[in-house]
Order: sequence, then structure tokens, then C-alpha cells
Amino acid sequence: MQLIRTSAIALLCLTSISAAQTLVTLPALKDNSMYAESGLLSNGAGTRCFAGTNFTGSIRRGLIAFDMSQIPAGSTITKVDLVLTVVMSATLNSTTVTLQAVQADWGEAASVGASGEGGGGTALTGDATWTHRLFNTSAWTTPGGDFSATVSGSTSVGTSGAHTWSSTAQMVADVQGWLDKPATNFGWVLLGDEVNSQTAKAFATHDDLTTTNHPQLLVTYTPPKASVTSVGTGCTGSGTTPLSLIASGPPVVPSATYSLTMSGGPTGQGLFALSVVLLPSPVPLGGGCNLYVNPTPLLVVFSTGALRTLPFLIPNQPSLIGETVFWQGAVGDSVTNQLVTSNALILKLGV
Repeated sequence: MQLIRTSAIALLCLTSISAAQTLVTLPALKDNSMYAESGLLSNGAGTRCFAGTNFTGSIRRGLIAFDMSQIPAGSTITKVDLVLTVVMSATLNSTTVTLQAVQADWGEAASVGASGEGGGGTALTGDATWTHRLFNTSAWTTPGGDFSATVSGSTSVGTSGAHTWSSTAQMVADVQGWLDKPATNFGWVLLGDEVNSQTAKAFATHDDLTTTNHPQLLVTYTPPKASVTSVGTGCTGSGTTPLSLIASGPPVVPSATYSLTMSGGPTGQGLFALSVVLLPSPVPLGGGCNLYVNPTPLLVVFSTGALRTLPFLIPNQPSLIGETVFWQGAVGDSVTNQLVTSNALILKLGV
């Protein structure tokens, strides 16, 4: 979370963000084609992605992955539909094209196939080919791509126009996994009829000049719920009870009035520390006091005097949903002249 998000809170107007499900259309992050006859062919910057076989029976397989950045971390995926547009077909017959999750990273470089792109082009550094997921430094474990044996989705594909792979439990699970673990977002491989000759279907890629033909992943999700979690215990100092930090409630986006309040502890100046990292284990400060937040990446201190309450607004900024920040309170003990610390709070912003 950027500091500006906190400092600009009072400048942003507040409306409501629905806790209901949200539908977004995700663009393709990358797409490519693999050509079985050679590990030297690719189509990274081509306008077509192929699945099936050519007239000699040589297999083509498509690869596609999507940009997940529009969906807040911690969201729950409930529905996924894939829409691809057929721009060329090697057969007048409809064929089934399946989706299966790719299990290793792959690349898209500037290669472009000639003659309708069906024969592929010379692979460039970083391209996916039949033998390499990243040409020519990283090979697939299995030529033709490393992907799950489980079919995530399938549909019958005709000769032209938009086709939809309707949501399945496995498609939802795949996308949920990519959201939860971005490092595993390798997308799907498109597998057509690889038994018969001349079955290939060509789908428009994100490089197609007609933007309405671009691949679309329609994802319905429920944003994460706001939550507050307390970590550790405050110390007493010269007071009679431990210094305790509490929140006015879950940090819902937006909230017109939100506050953190310290109670207990000694008499003295109140401080509130905001950090983006929680220490893996508390650091003893002496006198039973501990530091729970890590001041290294970011530490913003707010001094509030004797009131020990920090009010602020949470703006209607959807990008905040799913963010997590950490707070800890402290008081400068007026009797002992030592810093007395509170417990820490984990605030997960949500709906």
C-alpha cells in the first residue's frame, strides 16, 4: 500500500462499493501457438492462435494466459467464461476444443508466422515452441507443453465467430489458483482434434487488429470481506492495565468514519504506527513491551496527544480492497520516560 493512499484519504469522496458479486472482463496477457513439426517455430506476435491439425496432420496447440490484476487479492471466484473468436477454420465441421491448465511458464516474443500464420514463423528468444517453453533456454518437460491431464473446459467450435467456454468448477478453480498464487498463472493450452487431419481452428489473439475479436475472460467474483485481527499483548508501563489498541470495526471500503483507539497503559503522548509488514516474531523492547510491526519498508507515525484516538476516512477506492496493513500503538510514559507499546492490529480492507 502506498503512503499516498493514507494521506489522501480525506480528499476522496465516498460512495458505496457493493459487497455483491462483481463481473470483470480480463484481457489476454499473452498468447502463442506451438507447431509439432519443429521446435523452431512459433507465432508470438501473430494475430492467430491455432488448435488442431493442418492438412498433413501436423498438430498445433494454442497457449493463452490472462491478466488477473483487476481482481482484488483475497477475492472468491464464482464464475468464469472464456470467449474466443474463430477467424479461420481448416474444416467446415465443428470440432471440440478443450482447455487444460499449463503447469510451467512460457513465452511470447515477436515471431510471426507466414502464409496465414498456420505454418508458424522462426522462433525468437523467449518464444514458446513445441520443444521449448522459453526458446531456446528452457525446455518443456514433455514436448508439446506441460499441462494438466484434467480438462478444465470444452466447447464445440465452428467455422467463424465468437465461441464461449462456459464456466465449470475446474475453470473456476484454475482462475482462483492464479489469483491466489500469481506465480502459477500460466494459463491454458487449447487442444483441438489431434487425431484427424485438417481440423485446425484459428482464434484471434490479443494482437489482432480488430479489438472486438480479442480474447476475453469473463470472471465473476466476490470481493474479500474486511477484517481486523489483533496480534500480541500490550505492556503496562506505569499504568495499571496493558495498553490496548482497538479498531472501530472492520475496515470496509468505503468508510466515512473509521478510527483506532488506545486504552489502558500509562499517562502520556499517544503514537500510532502504520506499517506494511508484520514482524515474524516480536522484538522485545524491555519492560514486557514488544515491537510487532516492521519499520523498515514503511513506518508512518501519527501523534495524537492525550486523546489516543486516530480518526480517518477510508475512500471509495476499489484498488484498496484486498490490501492489508498493520498498526501498532505506543505511549510515551510521562512517569518513566519510556515507550510503552500496545498489541498490533492486522487490518484487511474489504467489503
